[in-house]
Amino acid sequence: MTSQPDRVMVWLYTSQFSTPQSQVEIDQLVAGFAAENKRRNISGFLISDGRSVMQLLEGPEGDTEVLKGKIQADERHLNVTTQLWSNETIRAYPHWSLRAIASSEYEALFSEIESANFVTLATSIAQMLFDATFDP
Repeated sequence: MTSQPDRVMVWLYTSQFSTPQSQVEIDQLVAGFAAENKRRNISGFLISDGRSVMQLLEGPEGDTEVLKGKIQADERHLNVTTQLWSNETIRAYPHWSLRAIASSEYEALFSEIESANFVTLATSIAQMLFDATFDP
């Protein structure tokens, strides 16, 4: 009997912060959430310019669903819009419990993803959504 590969839920969303955030504030938020994500086996990234947000999270279905609900109810976010909610066979970011990336650094992120062969449906959609999410 062949075992099935572990499945992960992937949630890619866009939103806006209810009040603008500095990169230092974003880094502090992410540092606080990274430990909890690691404990729950959730990985991903958050890209922000201080106002707009694009975040990709991946992990066990139940934990990812709970985190999705918390973010949707979080008063720091406005207009949380799901761009992808998908059950996948591979993680794009298995070693990132949560990584903060300034929107100005997105090219390096996507280059890193491509060079590591982590490209998934979610990362492809995130790359396409970037210009629509952040003012060039």
